[in-house]
Amino acid sequence: MILREVKQMTKEILDSKNTLYNKYIDEWTLYELVWQSGKPLIDYAIYKQPRESDVNYKARLRDGYIFNFGKAIIDVYNFYLNEKDVYRDLNGLEKDEQWQLFQKDADLNNTDYDVLLNESQKLASVDGSIGI
Repeated sequence: MILREVKQMTKEILDSKNTLYNKYIDEWTLYELVWQSGKPLIDYAIYKQPRESDVNYKARLRDGYIFNFGKAIIDVYNFYLNEKDVYRDLNGLEKDEQWQLFQKDADLNNTDYDVLLNESQKLASVDGSIGI
């Protein structure tokens, strides 16, 4: 489907997924689980072997342990990207009252603009890109 040829937007169109999304969603899910770490990753990654007893499988799940290196690496990398204050040449926009309000609440949840960008950068490091 080519969106520019759509005469009227429908719920089905809005809910539809790009073919690349369908192709890579499993891979992106794995990246996010590695970043989050913990029990969700263990549950995702450990499978019951065909000849394994239920007791042994449940014991492996219970005893599974994850070192959360994925999140630590991204946090350290992101720290160095944001170590210094960002210089933005806004051509006078920085004096605008609406811009100043936006910087204090960029997502209507009282999240500072720089914090929102920083957290979005971390997620982009996990997924490769992110839409804001």
